[in-house]
Amino acid sequence: MPVFFDLTIYWLPFIYLPIIIVALLLAWQGEGKVSPWSMMRRFLGKMADINQRHLLLYLALALGLGAVLGFIEYQLLKPERLIPDINLESLLLLFVVMVFFVGLGEELVFRFLLQDRMKARMGTWTAIILASFVFALMHSGYSSLIYLLYVFLIGMVFGISYERTRSLAFVALLHGAINFFLFSVFPY
Repeated sequence: MPVFFDLTIYWLPFIYLPIIIVALLLAWQGEGKVSPWSMMRRFLGKMADINQRHLLLYLALALGLGAVLGFIEYQLLKPERLIPDINLESLLLLFVVMVFFVGLGEELVFRFLLQDRMKARMGTWTAIILASFVFALMHSGYSSLIYLLYVFLIGMVFGISYERTRSLAFVALLHGAINFFLFSVFPY
């Protein structure tokens, strides 16, 4: 396979964009005849109905919790940074990729599709646990049982957050924030 970019950060949109497209098509198909606007409202969940002050609280919660969980994950994994240096352009690029490609792509699959569909058949807690288990299995390439347990627990946090807020946007932001801090700030 040809390599077009030296930095991994540039590969991620090419990996996650097809996942996002397929997940959106599956979600749209599962909804019956709905408009793109009603799908967008479903992605936002309760965030669509809150005022500006509460929206800032959601953003602060996602970024603050993302920083704490990203720090813990960094202590377990010790990954290298994905950006060449800490400057505004690199940080912005990493944030966009981690939230709008990685976070959104994985949360579309694991929460919006898998968890929601299993919930309809097995109940909320079984769906959260199974989706979190599959989420951890996807990260099994890191070959650490402690890390897989941590990813499972993070999956539980994502699953419970998704159930409480019904907001894919919030969970994608939280997921992206963890990855952002994990691959930018903490490796220095």
